[in-house]
Amino acid sequence: MCSWCTRSVASKFSEKHSPIIRRVRAEDIDAIFNIELLSFKEPYPKELLRTLLIMCNETFLVAELSGKIVGYVISLIRRGYLCHVISIAVHPKYRRRGIATQLMIA
Repeated sequence: MCSWCTRSVASKFSEKHSPIIRRVRAEDIDAIFNIELLSFKEPYPKELLRTLLIMCNETFLVAELSGKIVGYVISLIRRGYLCHVISIAVHPKYRRRGIATQLMIA
């Protein structure tokens, strides 16, 4: 990542308010589905999200802020080096803060 991008993302959050980026857990699916409903006209069904949790466990990440899931990214790595982003979204109240960027660079 270029130094401008790093500074730009870092400046959006104080250390205290920086989201935690971590792997998805089964108990996160309801919050992720809620973000899907708020973000897309045709959201992925909850059952597909559960399937992706199993298929893409290492590359299905969430952004957590003060204990609340505020965003996620689902990706799939093929052939060991090709990455395909299946879905990425941030809760509308938390957009324009660099959260999606942090998910992409995690």
